[in-house]
Amino acid sequence: MDGYGAGIWRGWPRFHTPLRTGERRCLTHVEDTVDAYRQPKDGDAAWYPLAVWPEPGGFLPFANSIDGDYLGWLAQSGDPDTWPLIGWPRHAHQGPPLDPA
Repeated sequence: MDGYGAGIWRGWPRFHTPLRTGERRCLTHVEDTVDAYRQPKDGDAAWYPLAVWPEPGGFLPFANSIDGDYLGWLAQSGDPDTWPLIGWPRHAHQGPPLDPA
């Protein structure tokens, strides 16, 4: 975000502006996404294994793709710089957080 800012990159991932106000703000994206994750999780926890923000270690989405995939952090500690990046794929099983190396 520091280097490129928010927006849609090359027509695929959409990064939401953290401090934007109005209808399409980041908080609206977060609320809508965690609600969408929580609903099917209640019926099939095996496909939706992540805790949901603001739960400890919960999935906190910050971007999505045109294909319905989501990118986010696992809010695991008090320091956001240490939160692992994870994807919520639309048509695949949940994988582990991405390796930062």
